[in-house]
Amino acid sequence: MPLTAEARRRGGLKRAQQFTRESQQYARSKVRAESNQANGRKGGQAILERRGHEYLGQLSARYRRKHPSKPEGILMSWLIEWKEPFAREVQVAPGVFADFLLPLDVIIEVDDERWHTNDPLHGDDREGRDAERERLMRARGYTHIIHLKAENILNRSAKEALRKQLEELSSIPF
Repeated sequence: MPLTAEARRRGGLKRAQQFTRESQQYARSKVRAESNQANGRKGGQAILERRGHEYLGQLSARYRRKHPSKPEGILMSWLIEWKEPFAREVQVAPGVFADFLLPLDVIIEVDDERWHTNDPLHGDDREGRDAERERLMRARGYTHIIHLKAENILNRSAKEALRKQLEELSSIPF
């Protein structure tokens, strides 16, 4: 005798109750990082083929806005503490997103070793792409680009120097 829709619904609810946060975390811990990276590349390639670079860039920026790195979180807390308005992951040129955009067109970039070095995931010419990215920003009129090393944010040594730079920039007449 076939199951009724109500019986199937109750069976589905019972199975769903078995998927606790802990069981999901345990299952996720059994997946290798290399497998996640490979699947992420495949998914990104599929999106790129279907929707194009612009859509993939917007999608990536949305993810980075929702999931800031630890240095970015610390930097955000400083900017909030100083009552500095900012936007994160803003497109400032085609395919180029600024980590932080402040008023008066000030860009703050958080330079983390894993994003700014050559490796199989990010390619062989990371330095060249970083230079081109900065050139595109400057061509769009963003003349105040502040680079902060992630390690200096993490150990808090960049805080006062950044505050001083922002104070100096806000006093420049435009």
